[in-house]
Amino acid sequence: MKVSFDRSVVGMVVRTREAVKPLYMSVGYRIRLFQAAVCTLLCATLVRLP
Repeated sequence: MKVSFDRSVVGMVVRTREAVKPLYMSVGYRIRLFQAAVCTLLCATLVRLP
């Protein structure tokens, strides 16, 4: 799910597993939103990352 403000996408909600709270992500320095989401999902294993 994407988070929008003033008709522009500013963040993304990502669930690493079922029945856990979602992670709210936004763009950062030298990384795009989609890249941040993919990296988070690749790094998430058995524990929820902050």
